[in-house]
Amino acid sequence: FPMMLLRVLESSSSSFAAVSCVLRGLKCHCSDAQLLVDLFVNYDCDLEGSNLFERTVNTLVKVAQRSASGYEEGLMTVAQTAALRLDALQCLVCMLSSLASWIDNADSATTDTTPLSTAPAIAAAPDGDRDSLDAPVVGWPVGAQGTHFEKMKSHKLEFEEQRKASKLELEEAVALFNQKPMKGIKLLQKQGKLSEKPADVAEFLMDTTLLDRTMIGEFLGERADFNLAVMHAYVDSKDFGGMEFDEAIRSFLSGFRLPGEAQKIDRLMEKFAERYCKDNRGKFRSVDSAYVLAYAVVILNTD
Repeated sequence: FPMMLLRVLESSSSSFAAVSCVLRGLKCHCSDAQLLVDLFVNYDCDLEGSNLFERTVNTLVKVAQRSASGYEEGLMTVAQTAALRLDALQCLVCMLSSLASWIDNADSATTDTTPLSTAPAIAAAPDGDRDSLDAPVVGWPVGAQGTHFEKMKSHKLEFEEQRKASKLELEEAVALFNQKPMKGIKLLQKQGKLSEKPADVAEFLMDTTLLDRTMIGEFLGERADFNLAVMHAYVDSKDFGGMEFDEAIRSFLSGFRLPGEAQKIDRLMEKFAERYCKDNRGKFRSVDSAYVLAYAVVILNTD
């Protein structure tokens, strides 16, 4: 979806035919409200997912506002640009219309008091037996079925709103981390999304794909007590058992980029050597030997 459709619309070098074709296809998607809802719930509300629904809307808005100068020179005429702007606007209108209809249908569905489990039985039962199937369930108050569905719908909406709000907070903290790592960590701790335990912070650094790998390296290389504790927890969570030395170094450095300062590299390589020797006893006479070799390998591979 992003590769085949959105990139064509986002690029200023796309031809009129390509953009027009994509907009026609998107218009069909925009008329499918369930697809739009699923897109939002499964991607925009997912902590690890990309904001596909938001990106689609923003891209259509940009196309609807883009002038001929927004494309490469000579690629679009004024008339062609106007046609594309109209198509993008129609996609947005179609999206709003289909979502509005979906909401109306969802609201009307909650007024149906037929229990879901008996609906197929009612359809299949002979006419004489349907009255018994329609009879109120013992112990279920009259009108409670509709109230039950309304509560389920309310809880579902609240759950998705909380997921989206949580993702927005995470994105804010990640964006701050990618500029000032320590401030990003403190914001997450303030939000209650991350504890102050070094092991939990180390796990966050390893598992969060949105973090800038350069900033992770800078954070781990700092000599502050908390940074050192996190770095030690980060390295100790690795298992280098059975790995060759160069393979272990590549595995270790796969999660972050080494900082530029020699002192930071020194601290990281010293801890790595300690962990490698612990997991591979007997490969080196001492931790110092492994450290010297690790540091030399890194320096030799540094421009």
